[in-house]
Amino acid sequence: MTTATTFSRKTRQDLQWNDLCAYWGEFCVNPRAAENLRFLPFPAEPAEATLRMEQIEAIRRAHQLRIAVSLPELPECTENLSRLERGGSLPALAFCDLLKLLNATRDMLRSAQVLADEAFSRLVAGLQPVSQLRILLEETIDDEGNVKPGASSELYGLRARRVHLYKDLSTRLERMLERREYQEALQDKFVTVREGRFVLPVKSSYRHQVKGAIHGTSQSGQTVFIEPQEVVDANNRLREIDVDIEVEEFRILAELASHAAHETVALRENERLLLAIDGWIAAARLSEALHCAPVQFSEDGHFEMIEARHPLLVRAGVAVVPNTISLETGRVMVITGPNAGGKTVVIKTAGLLVMMARMGLPVPVKRGSMCPFFDDIHSLIGDDQSLSSHVSTFSAHILHLQKVLEAARPGHLLLLDELATGTDPQQGAFLAQAVLESLVQRGIATLVTTHFTSLKTLALMDPRFVNVSVGGNALRPDYKLVSGEPGTSEGITVARQLGLSEGIIRRALQLAQDGDSRVDSLIAEISTLRRQLMAEQEAVRAERAELARKAAEVEKERARLDRELREVRRNTLDKTMQDLNKCRTVIARLTEKAKAPGADPSVLAVGLTKVNTELDAIERRDAGPSPDPQTLAPGQKHHSRSLRHVVEILEVDHKKLMVKARAGNLVTQLAFDDLEVRSEEAAKKPLAAKPKRPKPAPTPESLSEAPENGAPKEPFLAPANALDLRGQRVEPALLALERHLDHLFRDNQAGFLLIHGYGSGLLCSAVREHLRTSSYVASFRPGGPKEGGDGVTAVFLT
Repeated sequence: MTTATTFSRKTRQDLQWNDLCAYWGEFCVNPRAAENLRFLPFPAEPAEATLRMEQIEAIRRAHQLRIAVSLPELPECTENLSRLERGGSLPALAFCDLLKLLNATRDMLRSAQVLADEAFSRLVAGLQPVSQLRILLEETIDDEGNVKPGASSELYGLRARRVHLYKDLSTRLERMLERREYQEALQDKFVTVREGRFVLPVKSSYRHQVKGAIHGTSQSGQTVFIEPQEVVDANNRLREIDVDIEVEEFRILAELASHAAHETVALRENERLLLAIDGWIAAARLSEALHCAPVQFSEDGHFEMIEARHPLLVRAGVAVVPNTISLETGRVMVITGPNAGGKTVVIKTAGLLVMMARMGLPVPVKRGSMCPFFDDIHSLIGDDQSLSSHVSTFSAHILHLQKVLEAARPGHLLLLDELATGTDPQQGAFLAQAVLESLVQRGIATLVTTHFTSLKTLALMDPRFVNVSVGGNALRPDYKLVSGEPGTSEGITVARQLGLSEGIIRRALQLAQDGDSRVDSLIAEISTLRRQLMAEQEAVRAERAELARKAAEVEKERARLDRELREVRRNTLDKTMQDLNKCRTVIARLTEKAKAPGADPSVLAVGLTKVNTELDAIERRDAGPSPDPQTLAPGQKHHSRSLRHVVEILEVDHKKLMVKARAGNLVTQLAFDDLEVRSEEAAKKPLAAKPKRPKPAPTPESLSEAPENGAPKEPFLAPANALDLRGQRVEPALLALERHLDHLFRDNQAGFLLIHGYGSGLLCSAVREHLRTSSYVASFRPGGPKEGGDGVTAVFLT
């Protein structure tokens, strides 16, 4: 695809591109940068234009962040650089200009480093710091363009000697002013310098009484400036030192010129880039002034400028009505409406904003706007009549239209104002329709303004055309763009408003009862009905928005109530747990008392079982529901009612309705209905420990087996708690053992007898190894003679 990098002079003139560039240039610091704006080439690719917009947006962000992205007024260095390239030297003031250029380069590179924006970094990427030359200039030239005394040791010594001699000479002359022989001869009591030599102002009539050399007279002739004979040698020595200083400064400047001559290419490029950057900084300020936004380039040809405003009207202080200009790919926009309603402004706005986007400038629209990357823009706006070439208005219009149609291609934008006017209206309408049909067949995006009724009805019947009205009515134009409906011309109304004779107006109204006037009346009625419908739709949208707002408020209130409910439940749970802890404390105390001699353990055990059952009921009162079995999966965490602890699911067996779960170091099997879903707050609450049941009182049999060496007595192992694993394989036996351990642990039993038999010894080894690693088991031992010997293991729980 061939992409134009410029637009025709006619298009620039019609769309006032140069006027926009002049406004843009007002934000430049350097006049040369402002002059260059009109000659900037347009980017050849969308990516380049998009990059420019990103760079301008980066500068705007820098301004918002108060990062200094600005330039001073740059000196003109082109002639000095040319002189250096020819081997010439420069005065100190010219080197001061080069130093200003290099300092501006350094500051811009520092700003890019602080901003740290990729797009802006690409903008300044071509700048070269030339640091060695800049440092050398800073050491040699001061801010006023003079060679610094410390530029060389020789110059430093000469300057010091001159200061000493100057002071000595001034002192001698001031003393001469006080001498009696000079009192009458002097015109004034001061010392001055003429032709680089110290002199005294002597009255003209006394010039022969003061010996010395005359170095001029005053304008009135009343004063003669005489160098006294006795200071001639001192003046000569001062002049000699001045000459030596000039020679040394010339040598220093020549050496400096030799260094600078090697950097002229970099200096020229820096000057060019800084002027270009000044233009883009000005573009950022222009963008801020017009409240612009970057646009996107659509690949499908969709054109939509949201709330577009003409930048030059905004600059002029006009209260611009923002309008959204939207056009689908391959369609023609037919813009109609009353005279002075803003039709031409619409197409000029669209064209100028496209040119701004093509240049890479943000556009005075809302964000989200887009347009194609048009290869070219052709405009037919205004009167092309030329009296010198004997061409009528209509002929000039057709000749220019012919050039436009020949140059237009798909991917171009056409702006046609009052197409085919200046001839018979009916024939002009036919001609305009034929032109537009040709353009839409070729897929060329076109915006056309017209008063032809046939074009208005064409857009109503052919979907390739879209009607757009602008201006409202002639009496009260609102300049608003309304898509989808044609506008009425209302020429007679405009004529009446402008003061044409009322008699003529009445006659025109009589003649307008037929033909196009009826169509305009019908269009006006349709427009009125459409606007009423749009108003009703707007009311419905407002009502829906209000309903949505109220629904949001209801949802907010529901969320608040949910929070309050959770808070109430949490407080209730806290209170319940406090009560449970108090009860269990009391039970623990009763348990201690039950250990007293004469207490009946069986009665106490029954009572404690009943109490624990009631406590379990209280605890489950605030428990959560059981989880849905279909949603159970490994990795989930739920609360176990039996363990009173949060467990993590390891495996799920839907056939047996069991899960394998882990609680700390304990891995066990739990039924589905043993799990419950608790709130996050409840899950974090530690559950109070159940009171331990009192261990059964020792029987005479157990007392008879107590160790005789005074060691602690083992608790009695009730036969009812025994577990018989004989005849089982190892894996089922271990599973049964784990369940038995879990059951006895929950019931706070002291221990049990594990019957595994003798057999091959495999089952015995397996269960004892399992007991050795179990967190439930405090200790175990082989069974005693009366317990079953080595075919039994006595297990004691923690």
